[in-house]
Amino acid sequence: ILSKGELHAAIMEGLEELYGERGHFNEMIEKVGLNKAKEDIPKTWQKTDRFESLMAFDVGSIVRMRDKGAGRIEEVNLALESFKVSLEGGLELRVGFGGAAKLLDLLSADHVLRRKLEDPEGLKKLEPAELFRLVVQGEGKSLSGAEIKKILTGVVSPRKWNSWWTAARKHPQVLNDPKNKKA
Repeated sequence: ILSKGELHAAIMEGLEELYGERGHFNEMIEKVGLNKAKEDIPKTWQKTDRFESLMAFDVGSIVRMRDKGAGRIEEVNLALESFKVSLEGGLELRVGFGGAAKLLDLLSADHVLRRKLEDPEGLKKLEPAELFRLVVQGEGKSLSGAEIKKILTGVVSPRKWNSWWTAARKHPQVLNDPKNKKA
């Protein structure tokens, strides 16, 4: 059985192994107070959770900001306790450490919004059914045609939208509501 001091040291070792190579590791440890109250293990676990939630958002991470679209974390500002996020269309916003976990979602490598930022030309080459599958798979919920159109802005041009949507609607995951002409 480990003493409280030994347990704290083991937690710190684990965090260093996971995140130690990041440039702001030591500063973030100080910011969340992991070097304080080493004997209060329940508080140490709370601080560890906060630390890990903040470290998930590293410079270069691709995120989605709810209702704003996808973007990249450009800066971690410890003095302001915020992340600078550059979104599609050139919009730059600061998100405070306190709201980051609520406002930002990390996007997986295969998520359509991430691919839209990193490889828009590759997405444009996909067949409508495949592109549609990526959108639905990435969102994990039912979407309206308007939501799909918003996600694919910049990938499917407005003048090609109707023909693209006609082809995509043939995908077996599309359900049409007989009472409503919208899918």
